[in-house]
Amino acid sequence: VALKRKLQYAAEPCSKSNFSASSYATFRPTWPPHVFRPILDYHQGPWGLCLDLGCGNGTITRQIAAFFTCIIGIDPSASMIEQARASTQALRISYRIGGAEDLDFIEDGTVDMVMASQAAHWFDYSKFWPMLARKLRKGGTVAFLGYKENVIVGYPEATKVLYRYGYDPTAEFMGPYW
Repeated sequence: VALKRKLQYAAEPCSKSNFSASSYATFRPTWPPHVFRPILDYHQGPWGLCLDLGCGNGTITRQIAAFFTCIIGIDPSASMIEQARASTQALRISYRIGGAEDLDFIEDGTVDMVMASQAAHWFDYSKFWPMLARKLRKGGTVAFLGYKENVIVGYPEATKVLYRYGYDPTAEFMGPYW
């Protein structure tokens, strides 16, 4: 019951008409640049199109834009997209209101990388994975970032890997930065 209330509370603010996307942007933490290094090193080009799903106010979108020819931030909240657009002057960045499952506007096989930061738990995976299988080019990269306590339900070995990268106290992992 407590988790249900927590999730309900977390979902409500962005959907309310009086939700302040600018306040959210002010207090939302940014990611240190070195966090992206393992993802960017893992990615095997090309570096054309990247999608930032659940982009919110565009924090990640702006941070990784320099690596791609084009990056599209997608979020279901109109106020978040408005805030993201107001904070971005780069020509290679565009924003779109929509869900992670709403990618029909993109040509099949053209997405080089998909990122999501603190948003993947909202995705409808029964729709998301089939859509992504069409849109992502062969060998493309999918990277989900989260602050903590992420679990990949039904895949305990993958969760162990996630925890190692997230909590291992050695400098090449995220542990020391919590």
